[in-house]
Amino acid sequence: MPRMSFHPAPLLALALVAGAPAGAVTPVLPATQLASLRAQLPQRAALAQAHLSSIAPQLNLGAGAGLTPRRVSTSPQGRTVVRFQQTHQGLKVWGGEAIAHVEAGGQVKALTQGLKAGVTVATTTPQLSPDQAIAAALRNLGAKGPLKGNPKAELVVFPTRFTSGFATRFDGDKGHFVWDREMSLPAPRPTEPYRLAYEVRTFLANRQDGHREMCYVVDALTGTLLRKWDDVQRDAPAQGTGSSFFRGQVALETTKAEDGTYALRSPSRGSVVNPIFAANGYMVPGLATCYGAIDLNLGMLGWDFYKGKATNAWGDGNQMPFPYDFTYVPDPMDWSRWWGGMKLEFSGDGMTAWAEGALTPAGETAAVDCHYGLSTTWDFYKNVFSRDGIDDAGTSTFGVVHYIEASMDGLYPMLDNAFWSNGAFGMFFGEGTFGTPWASWSYGLKTLTEVDITAHEMTHGVTYSTAGLIYDAQSGGINEATSDIFGKMTQAYAAGGGTGSTIPDFAQGDLGAWEVARNCVSQGSMPLRYMYKPSLDGISADGWFDGIDMIDVHFSSGPVNRFFTFLASGASSSASSPVYSPYYPAGLAGIGNDKAARIYYKALTEYMTPDTDFEAAREATVSAAQDLFGAGSAEEAAVLKAWSAVNVGLAPGQAPRVKVTFPVTHGSGSFIDDNAQPQGILSKVQFFPTRADVRIAVNVENTANKAVNYTTPIWTFNNISTAGTIKPDGTWTTPNWNYYEDLLSVRATSQADPAQFAWTWVLLVELDADLDNEVDAIDLGSTAMSWYGPKPFETPLYRSRIAGGGDWDLVFFNESFTNGFPVK
Repeated sequence: MPRMSFHPAPLLALALVAGAPAGAVTPVLPATQLASLRAQLPQRAALAQAHLSSIAPQLNLGAGAGLTPRRVSTSPQGRTVVRFQQTHQGLKVWGGEAIAHVEAGGQVKALTQGLKAGVTVATTTPQLSPDQAIAAALRNLGAKGPLKGNPKAELVVFPTRFTSGFATRFDGDKGHFVWDREMSLPAPRPTEPYRLAYEVRTFLANRQDGHREMCYVVDALTGTLLRKWDDVQRDAPAQGTGSSFFRGQVALETTKAEDGTYALRSPSRGSVVNPIFAANGYMVPGLATCYGAIDLNLGMLGWDFYKGKATNAWGDGNQMPFPYDFTYVPDPMDWSRWWGGMKLEFSGDGMTAWAEGALTPAGETAAVDCHYGLSTTWDFYKNVFSRDGIDDAGTSTFGVVHYIEASMDGLYPMLDNAFWSNGAFGMFFGEGTFGTPWASWSYGLKTLTEVDITAHEMTHGVTYSTAGLIYDAQSGGINEATSDIFGKMTQAYAAGGGTGSTIPDFAQGDLGAWEVARNCVSQGSMPLRYMYKPSLDGISADGWFDGIDMIDVHFSSGPVNRFFTFLASGASSSASSPVYSPYYPAGLAGIGNDKAARIYYKALTEYMTPDTDFEAAREATVSAAQDLFGAGSAEEAAVLKAWSAVNVGLAPGQAPRVKVTFPVTHGSGSFIDDNAQPQGILSKVQFFPTRADVRIAVNVENTANKAVNYTTPIWTFNNISTAGTIKPDGTWTTPNWNYYEDLLSVRATSQADPAQFAWTWVLLVELDADLDNEVDAIDLGSTAMSWYGPKPFETPLYRSRIAGGGDWDLVFFNESFTNGFPVK
């Protein structure tokens, strides 16, 4: 991605952070001066816009380009940050954004790496109406139940490089990645770099479909679906604890109604009514805690307030019994119904239901933790960063406990999961699986309302309202790590009393403090993530490696989590320590939670953009450290060292490292790269036939020793077998498998520096068309002859068909045959 470019205003000098004493945070402005600056937000936004207009010719935006302010805020140090939505002939350019910094003295600096260059479309007149675009999206959605609210369609200019194709997902049962058929869109990528399209957003929360917020980009000329994604930012596996028995008695701000009853609503936390509440006629602002409920009349999943309580004492400190009957089997002949059934309670009129026990004292306990956690997180952002709620505009939010989801047998209380919903501007927390028959092979969590989890989910909202980090690849990993980071900082803040404007440090040497959800797991179970050494979970990454873009965002968050842990609390020089880094073996001293969090918050809110990757995040935190502590400060040096310790960039004085990469085999413009989601996810995947002698390609830089050791792929389903041995020169006899669709991971580790490795996928394709248990040139001919025969989809290669055959099968056959039988 393009790097940050800075453009000085023609008549204004850039403000330099100079004169700040070493190690001192740039001071917060006096309240009166800050209030004066915030009262001038429109004028300062206009100043930023004038500056961007003056440098527009340098930005290569194309004719008809525009930049519209979409969010303006002023930091406690007096910097106004204006985020501009890029437009083309008045239409939003999807993903296009610029940032302008207006310092207290009026100096302006522009960050334009998020802008899309050379935007042009053949026409801005759609052939489809918004209703037709919505209809196209709904056909793909295939909702079984009613929608929650009307879908929304907005006409946009869409960069076609973001066109979806065949998506992948991690299959926990198999232990590796497989094709995600539901999220795949096998439509060819348009030839134009930009296309007129509708962005359509839907909202499902019903018994049949569960909670989904599917978003679509629909070609406004043809009705073709160009991209789809689920906007619910789930934490699967998710985190949390059950109730306040982990922290004893806590103070809660509630409300008292005219009838003398109490409700779990905090009126001081939120001055603007939550949008989904306003849409339903509830015009009272404030942070609210709710419980999951079902409207049986409409079949809609929803929630209701904890209200109408005669006393202002909530919960009893105990975990609510899991609301499920594990012995109930409605149909013994139906294997899909053997799990049992959810226990429900009903309203007097029988039109509303909720999880059994949700309104008991034990059920209230989860609500206590939720209300405490969300309130503490709101206060954390307000007191430490002077932030007025999630969007810095005071918009109220809410949390739902005992939430109910749809399952194959009807309903279940959400299991080890919690999520932030952009559509609802709120958070949902599951029961956890503690005490269930399947706890031994799931995470076995208690109710997901511990403070590091409530803060994690609320931070997803802060990220959405600021940098808007796209939820896949490296930006998705940064998104997840950001929530982990501020989840832990909120936990530290709560442990220090939950007051004041500074963040206390964790106890020296307490690595458990950096374990995500450590309070919610059962004895002997692992936490969900180890921020200080992510690889302890067996999946997450400790540092950058070639291929990290291809793993789930919860696992690619590892390097950023470890970076922050090192920055705050340091790294060891002892190779036996879990906080040792082979990339920076000398170790480093931490700068403390408070300084580290301020640097990261400023980077997130003032420098990061939707497609920020690890390198750009490094630049953002360096710039933030310079802003706060001065160029050349010890804090800036600590940032550089901490990034170096996770293999992102070099610290001053470090020599270039060994670098191992797999070559791009399907580069930009290729069918596979253009039709994968996200683009680039399959660019380094190598395709081979089964039962063939092949050679895997790899690159090794910055060392004369080019040798690598390969990790042999293992097919784990039913413990079948390994996939043979890959020799150090890359030669490999592929196994005798009638095997397709699952991606096998291959890791190449440098012999010169074992800390450096690359990871990719290989795909084995069955080419034995004549079923003689051999793969040879005759098979290619047999395939070609059968492809468009009288019954083209009844070919012997039925295992090779995906999505009904077509271009993808042809490309896979061609790639694998060429790799198996290269021209000499």
